[in-house]
Order: sequence, then structure tokens, then C-alpha cells
Amino acid sequence: MASSDSAELHFERSLDDAYDALERRLRAGPEAWLPGFSVEAGKVTCELWFEQAGRRISRRVELEAGPVQRFAYGVTVHVRWKAARHPELYPAFDGHLRLEARRQAGSMLRLDGRYTPPGGRLGATVDRAVMHHVAQSSVNDLLARVAERLVTSPARDAPNAGPPASSR
Repeated sequence: MASSDSAELHFERSLDDAYDALERRLRAGPEAWLPGFSVEAGKVTCELWFEQAGRRISRRVELEAGPVQRFAYGVTVHVRWKAARHPELYPAFDGHLRLEARRQAGSMLRLDGRYTPPGGRLGATVDRAVMHHVAQSSVNDLLARVAERLVTSPARDAPNAGPPASSR
């Protein structure tokens, strides 16, 4: 997906909850942590939105979430999404949702990724001038809603491989 016309997004949320409990919830699968989780025509979907001038504008997206994998500071889930309807008109996102244990207490939830605006160079120019704000707002809002779901959803019986190797 990386090209000269792609744009990067990086967001994080500090969570007071213990890492182990949040990891169990993340391992329970997207139905436990993805806000607006739904399965439509066999594909996982959720709602992206942003608000402007008091009006919410939303788009349903098809989301693919890979398995939870351990890395040095926690766990990561590869995520990608595209618009459920007319995907050729909207950017597709490819990134990682990361849960990291903080040194003192609590956890850090991060969402890092890239998207390529549709429409080639003209689309990239429009994105830089106007639409990047929409992408930032909708992805940051999704991360906030994922964080809320992780904190408030009950943990299911999910396998837990223990704390990250750096804290063992």
C-alpha cells in the first residue's frame, strides 16, 4: 500500500486498566473490542465516522483483523479496512492496533497505519488540502471507541500468553 501518495496516521490512548485484562479482551476477537461490530455477507464490518459542525458523517467499512501477535512491548493486531460500499471512492487503511504495557501501571493502545487516497495524484492533492482531516478525525475516533470497548467489555475465555516478555 505504501506509495508516494499515501499518508500516515498515528494515534494513541493511555489506559488506566491493567495490561493483562486488556490483552485477554483483545484476544477474544473483534466482536469483543470492535465498536459497532457486525457481520454482513460473511465480512466483519464497523462504522467509521467524524463530526463536523455538529453533524455526524459515517461510512460502514469491511474490516480484516489478523491474529493477536506478541512483540517486544505487548501485542499487535494487523488491521485493514475499506469502504463496504463503493470502495473505489474511499481510501483503504492498512495498519496495526497495538497494546503495550506501561512501565508504571496501565496500558497504551496505539493505532498506526497508512492509507492511499483514491484518484491518484489529484486525490492525494485533495487529501492533503482537505480530506486528511477527515481521515485523522475518523481513525482517532475509532481508536477512542475501541479503547472504550476494551475497558468496558467483559473478558471472554480467551487464551492469554502472559505479560510481554520485557516485563517477565
